[in-house]
Amino acid sequence: MSRSVFHRLWHSDPHFFRLGIASLLVLCGALGAAAQTGEKGRICEVKPIMECLDKALLEDSTLRVPLDAAAIQKDGFLICDSSFNYTTAPDIVLVMDNTASMDSVQVVDGLPRWCQAPDQEEDFGCISGDPGKLRGPALRTFLDSALVKGGKGINVGVVTFARSAEAKSESLLPLTAATLESIKSSVEMVSLPSTNYTDAFNKARDLLATSRKPKSEQFIIFVSDGRPNFPDGDVGPYAYKSFWDSLPVVHSIFLGDNINNYKDMQELAQRTGGTFLPIKDVNVLAKYLTDDLAKKLFRRASPTLTTVRNLSDSVIFQIPFADHIPNADSTAYTLKMPGPLELVKGDNQIVIKTEYGYGGSTQDVHFKIRRSATGPFSAGLDEKCRGLPNLVLYNSQNQALNYLGLPFTIADSAVRYSLTTAAELDSFYVVIKTTGTVTAQEDLETVLNSAANRKDSTWSGTENFQHLTIQKNQGDNRVQIEHREYVVVTYRNPFIREDSASAKVRMKYGPEFDKAAYRDLSADGRIETVTLKYFENLVTLPLKLQFKITDEKGEKAERTAVGGEIRFGVDGAGAEDRSSLVVTLAKPFPFGMTSVANPDSSGHTFRQLDIPMIDGSFRVDDSVPPVIVRADVTADKSDGHAKVTVTYSEQVKLAEPFHEPLIFKRDTATFTAKDMPLNRIEKVSDRVYTFHLQAGTAFSPVGGDSVSINDNGETRDLNGTLPKSLVFTPMGGPSPKQSITDFYVTFANGSKSDATGGATSPDKAAFIPVDSKGYALPGDANGKCGNCTPLQGNVFTGSVIHVVTKQPVNYDFTIYTNLGQVVTRGSGRVEESDLSLLDKKENATGDPNQTEYVQRIIWTGQTEKGQPVGTGAYVLKAVFKYERHFKTGAKPSTSTKITKFGFLRTCCEAFNRKWYY
Repeated sequence: MSRSVFHRLWHSDPHFFRLGIASLLVLCGALGAAAQTGEKGRICEVKPIMECLDKALLEDSTLRVPLDAAAIQKDGFLICDSSFNYTTAPDIVLVMDNTASMDSVQVVDGLPRWCQAPDQEEDFGCISGDPGKLRGPALRTFLDSALVKGGKGINVGVVTFARSAEAKSESLLPLTAATLESIKSSVEMVSLPSTNYTDAFNKARDLLATSRKPKSEQFIIFVSDGRPNFPDGDVGPYAYKSFWDSLPVVHSIFLGDNINNYKDMQELAQRTGGTFLPIKDVNVLAKYLTDDLAKKLFRRASPTLTTVRNLSDSVIFQIPFADHIPNADSTAYTLKMPGPLELVKGDNQIVIKTEYGYGGSTQDVHFKIRRSATGPFSAGLDEKCRGLPNLVLYNSQNQALNYLGLPFTIADSAVRYSLTTAAELDSFYVVIKTTGTVTAQEDLETVLNSAANRKDSTWSGTENFQHLTIQKNQGDNRVQIEHREYVVVTYRNPFIREDSASAKVRMKYGPEFDKAAYRDLSADGRIETVTLKYFENLVTLPLKLQFKITDEKGEKAERTAVGGEIRFGVDGAGAEDRSSLVVTLAKPFPFGMTSVANPDSSGHTFRQLDIPMIDGSFRVDDSVPPVIVRADVTADKSDGHAKVTVTYSEQVKLAEPFHEPLIFKRDTATFTAKDMPLNRIEKVSDRVYTFHLQAGTAFSPVGGDSVSINDNGETRDLNGTLPKSLVFTPMGGPSPKQSITDFYVTFANGSKSDATGGATSPDKAAFIPVDSKGYALPGDANGKCGNCTPLQGNVFTGSVIHVVTKQPVNYDFTIYTNLGQVVTRGSGRVEESDLSLLDKKENATGDPNQTEYVQRIIWTGQTEKGQPVGTGAYVLKAVFKYERHFKTGAKPSTSTKITKFGFLRTCCEAFNRKWYY
């Protein structure tokens, strides 16, 4: 915390943080009210636009600001000076050449040489670049000056290179008094072969990748004496040009007399916007780095200290050198105060004193700032307003307790808060107090907040809990707290008294129980699941839970759940919900136990050390709707109508009068009261009812169908629970069979005894199905021949096959001779649409499902090859296949019939009659 803040707080109220906190908490409501008066439920700061804090312009003048303005913004004042401006501190990488050409092994013609035979070298005489080994000391001297000239915030990296490059650190290092010697010592000089620019600049880029500053505040200082010559091959020594546009400004310093070697360094500086300097005398390198190049990297600020006083409010701010922020391209500096300068209502006497050059010349300016409800206000006034501060308390699950109304629990290890003020504070205290009726003692702790726990305009902090402790120890940095006590957290802005906030959260060691319910998720009438809901999250799962049900007859059953049977629920997004438990019972409660109107139906939880569970019983509600556990279909003997006997999983109440208590299903289709109307309901017992259906309906339930309680609210259990969905149960009982009622063959006139021959058919069809009048059935599919002529006068063209059936049926015919030879084959289908065209035989009961239909099929005497057969005895084998019949519910079936018959043609009638008689 800055000295000015301590001055402000301790001198205005030295007991604020310790003895006076009780009064502050008592008055926290008043503080909130005060903030709301400033003046429209907000806090405003102003920034008057002034040319400068110039004594000749401002002395004894009055600046008018709105009455809403509680303070001058922390950057609300400017001073002017004609000396150098302060600049940002750059991030720098020093890249130093450690190749052998830097060294000197001999002097030839007055020049230091790095080789033994200069005439044989391609390097133009192999002139040494740094024979005195001065480049390392020069760079170390630069680091010394950079620390002084650059101020805070410089980060430095060092790379040395020859055949390969070496970064002396994994990332940029802050240049401080503590790190200076370590960084300087990493500038080591050695003598190695080859010159690899590419690796050197790659290592520099890696270091600069750790910088958080923009590229414009990053620099490379490159010291070398030679052109790149490595790697060779396909890559080549100039591979660095593929990425040199990504480099920041490179200041290139060439060492030595060999001017033939500096073209590449000069080109690199030009490409990146840096400077290039060839230096023959390495003795001047240190001076160039610390003076000439340093001026391009660093600037100095002349204002060294400014003191701001509001005499009307006893506020003093001292702004050091580092908090004079230069404005671009001007000599103006914005004063960065530690916080906004609070203004009292009415006139504020302001005195600002600025020092230059560490105790040199000063300037004092005296003026007034007047808060007024009416203008005219200062020209160019900039007003910035924000809402009241927001203080949020969180538990270990990151839930906002004071927003959600949740308590702290024993699982929470600390008070954790976040405070959003939208104000740039320096340092301040948050006060934490415990209070409640459990004990008369109250705990009091304070937490210092500073830049270390600040992100943007939000601060966060913690203070450890010491649970289950009634004895309070003030100021031990632990919050002693007990069940049912309250934690009160209070904040007060150290600069603006109106800016304050307070939050209060209760402490609870056991989870608040919400509700529990028995459930039948499998819809089989048994309780296999229990769900529990709490008002807060559980830290871990309970070890054991116990449940008990007492039904309406007093019969009891108990179940215990442990281990894997207990799990957390799932929220709407599919994530784990730690405020709910799902218990799956290994042994479900039996049928008939689902009515839990008895108050003894309950659950029990056991206290354990690792979970905030309270030992005790809790109510478990009945959320299990009744279901049908058994249903049987029979036929009533009186008139054959169907009746369904239903057994429910528990006692039920049926609506009187009923409308549609049941819904039936066959395959995937459902039948309502319109399809299967009920006639009456007969109660057999509390759980068993018989439903009588009306006789003579088009549809009737049969065994194999399914039945469900209708979810229209007509059926409820004794607890008033009604089914919310259709749960179908298969029904037992007989289902209709499908078989041919009768099957025979007659002569052409339809008689079994009058042997009348058929005329020759004009068609080539072997089989012609006909309707009740003897006309061919329409169509040409499924064995039909709609355009064929089956009659000659009143006599068919051949023998007549009679099929008597109740439902549509598929048939396959094979006709043999008396000796077993195949004569012809045919197949077809009696379709649903055909039935209305056939002769009918009604059932005595009037049941439409019992009506029989006679399908006649004419064999025209044709063979498979379309040739006519002769008069004689034949054998017919017929295979009948019934598909699933949706209307009656009959199952599929197959049957085979064989019959013998005679075939006559009209050519032989006289002969036959003579022979017959």
